[in-house]
Amino acid sequence: MTDGLDLRPLDREHEPDPAFQAALRARIVQTLTQSHPSAVDPTAPGTEPTVLLLDEEPTTTTTGPTRRRRRRPALIWGAAAAAVVAIVAAVALLGAGGDDDVDVAGPPPALFDDGFDDDSGGWLEGFDTGVRVTTGGGAQVWEIPAAGQTAVQRPAALRDPLGDVEVAVRVASISDGSSIAVLCRKGGSTAEDPAYAFRIGPRGASIEAPGTGRGTLAEDPAVSVPRGPFTLRGSCVDVGGEARLELSLDGVVALSAIDPQPLAPGRAGIEVQSGDPGAEVVLDRFLVDRAP
Repeated sequence: MTDGLDLRPLDREHEPDPAFQAALRARIVQTLTQSHPSAVDPTAPGTEPTVLLLDEEPTTTTTGPTRRRRRRPALIWGAAAAAVVAIVAAVALLGAGGDDDVDVAGPPPALFDDGFDDDSGGWLEGFDTGVRVTTGGGAQVWEIPAAGQTAVQRPAALRDPLGDVEVAVRVASISDGSSIAVLCRKGGSTAEDPAYAFRIGPRGASIEAPGTGRGTLAEDPAVSVPRGPFTLRGSCVDVGGEARLELSLDGVVALSAIDPQPLAPGRAGIEVQSGDPGAEVVLDRFLVDRAP
């Protein structure tokens, strides 16, 4: 006769479900692959290989007390849960800290970046009579009617005076015989105001300090205006009480100079000098950023 409660099935050994094991392992490998490829792929570029071992406790038949065997299923599931927690923690550690961290925030944005899509930069024509400058549609077009005329522009949207900066302009086209310069530390809106000018034109490359009485600080007549679009960049950095100045063309330093009397912080801008009458200069980007 029985009381209807048969506990004998609990006295058996319980093996983990193979399907559950396979699904758990596949899920763990997928998670590691997505979050840290080197954890499962030692050939992943740019990372140190990381090995994680998933050890399964072998199940053997024992003849110990029934009480101990009854607790075994709970221990198996508890160990599986602990393993999952440990693996998740390992993945978190792989993604945080260490020399191989990637700064997901990226570098700070530029101080000013104008692709000339519209007139939001607030460009000024200064006092250059007859010079026409139009901005929009991804380009800024300068039209200068007189030969040898100089025109200066600076964006009103960039209000704060700046000291250590890099100023760059991408030139889509420039009329033969004309020159263009990027300016840093400019004290005003006209060609007569003090500034550092990084110029490229028919007379080569030059670094100048107009409006200071010191004229040209460095020049190289052998440097020619690139054919086709190019990027002109000027760097102004104070080091040890001196201004270190560099002119680059398409990322290559072409000229450098040192000014023992550094100019005070000022505005960034562009200066164009026409060659023949009716000169035209077309720009498609102007960038001001912190000097490295």
